[in-house]
This record gives sequence, C-alpha cells and structure tokens, in this order.
Amino acid sequence: MTTSTATSVRLPSDELRMQLMVQVAKLYYDMEKTQSEIAEEVGLTRWQVSRLIREAREVGVVRIEIIPRSPRRPDLEIGLQKAYGLREAVVVPTGKADDAGMAFESVAQAAGQYLAGINPKVPLVGVSWGRTMAAVARWLPGGWNEGVHVVLVNGATNVRSTSQQTNVVAERFAQAGNGTAT
Repeated sequence: MTTSTATSVRLPSDELRMQLMVQVAKLYYDMEKTQSEIAEEVGLTRWQVSRLIREAREVGVVRIEIIPRSPRRPDLEIGLQKAYGLREAVVVPTGKADDAGMAFESVAQAAGQYLAGINPKVPLVGVSWGRTMAAVARWLPGGWNEGVHVVLVNGATNVRSTSQQTNVVAERFAQAGNGTAT
C-alpha cells in the first residue's frame, strides 16, 4: 500500500479549480464579459464567479498594476485637498532642487494639461502676464477649449519681453483654443 503526503501534491480538484479560475479571469479581464455572462457560460452562479475572480487576485493569478501616465503626485494632492478644503490640487515633481528651469516647465505643463482637462469647458478665461503664464500657453494643446474668449485681468509691467506681454499671452491662450482675445 502506498501512502501519499500532502506536501506539494495537488489534488485533481485543486488543479481543476485553478484551471477554472484562470478561465474565469480571462473571460472577465481579457474578454470583458460580465460576471453574469461568465456564470452562464461556465455553469456557475454569479457569486461563485465573483469569488473566483477575487481569489485569482489573492493568489497572484491576476495582478493589477496601476501605471500613472503623468508625473503627478496624487498622494500629496489628496493631502492638500484635505488640509485646505480644496476641490482639486495639482502636484508635480520639480526635479533637482537646483534645476529651476525644470521646475518651471513641470508646473507650466501641469497647468496647461489641467486647463485642457477642465469640463465643462468655460467660454471665458481670464489671464495675466508673465513668464509662467506664457509657458502655460505654450503647453496648451490645440483645441483645448474650442472657441474660448480670453480676457486680460491685469495690466502688463514688463514691456521689454514681447513673449511675456499680457496681450501676447492672451493671444496664445486664445489661439490654442481657436478663440479670441481682448
């Protein structure tokens, strides 16, 4: 008579369960079927399908990885929102402490992306003058706010640099949104 130990021997039911788990996970994640559709297809209840999907994540059959597409820092953004009662906050890395140019461009890029992502689109935007606003205008994607009307909210004091003059900044914002500036 042979005896078997339960060390690393898988019972047939364990192997079948693992195969079923993989099948259900593929149907759910790869084929994007609902749990009800999967239950009907494989002859299980929706509850059993849900349990297999959860178990697939727990045992490592399914791994979900979130890969942010922007350098933003949602952990710090949430902290600022809670601490100061803000509806939204945007935090971006600024690079090395001695690289002011990178920090400047990171902030300008994030501001341009933020403005482009605001919904619903607003028909009227007020801008001021300066290097930062000029840089934000450079980062606005074309059509960021179709037909926007851009107005000046303060006067310019720097008349030496044409790229930072209020009217030029307003015109850049308007051009990027196929709009007008006054």
